[in-house]
Amino acid sequence: MRTLLALLTTACVAQGCALVSPAPTLELLKATGTAASYMLSRGPTAATQTIHHAHPVPRSLCIEINRESPTGDVVPALQAELQRHSIDSRVYDSGTPPATCPVWLRYTAFIEWDVPPFGNEYRAYLSRAALTLHTAEGRVLASSAYEPTSVYEIGRWSTTREKLAPVVTAIVTGVE
Repeated sequence: MRTLLALLTTACVAQGCALVSPAPTLELLKATGTAASYMLSRGPTAATQTIHHAHPVPRSLCIEINRESPTGDVVPALQAELQRHSIDSRVYDSGTPPATCPVWLRYTAFIEWDVPPFGNEYRAYLSRAALTLHTAEGRVLASSAYEPTSVYEIGRWSTTREKLAPVVTAIVTGVE
């Protein structure tokens, strides 16, 4: 953020700006548009499609790894957010349910590739995710999802943890 502001300030104040471009106002408008695009892409995210059945907040739960989801940072982000809610978690491979796990968290996650603002190489980002909290017997306790909510995809370049934080809060508390 500071780098962005310093870059914009330098571009506006620099004497050579008028000599380099025949239309310095146009260049300033382009820079402002790029900065606005960057800020929107790092904006806040929200949980959607939340279903929450009344249940006590679990003290611990098990996360089932989804080998079909190609993102490596989802499970660490989930564990960090669960810990923020004082919920311990253990990770297990799919199909290996231990008898000591009364509550399970299952997820699906999808990635897309694009070039971030001020970038020049394609980078993967979490584009959608869905979480389901259920008992060992299969009864659904809560579910919620992260999806871009606007044409501008506000929050596209936010971290996976920033994207999943409101979704974890929604399945734990029921509040979007």
